[in-house]
Amino acid sequence: MSLRPSTRTEVRRNRYKVAVDAEEGRRRREDNMVEIRKSKREESLQKKRREGLQAQQLSASLQSSNVEKKLESLPSMVAGVWSSNGSAQLEATTQFRKLLSIGNFVHFSLFSY
Repeated sequence: MSLRPSTRTEVRRNRYKVAVDAEEGRRRREDNMVEIRKSKREESLQKKRREGLQAQQLSASLQSSNVEKKLESLPSMVAGVWSSNGSAQLEATTQFRKLLSIGNFVHFSLFSY
């Protein structure tokens, strides 16, 4: 199959220097910019997630130490409830109620269902 001379020169001319046309270049630049924006957005989200996770871990450790302190006072609270002194019973009962209040109950997860 032979090509006509004009067609052959046209094919040769098209293959000689393949330039990127304006539309193709614009499309590539737009695609690159979209990818860059996506990666920057993802990086910022990862950074926010890491900061939030660190804050949660810090607050969780503080809460657990607070619970441990309250649990250490548990034997003295029990002794206060069983004492014959009325004011000591009232104080110990108040401490138990504070410890077992709904907010702390859910927050510290002292009991599980």
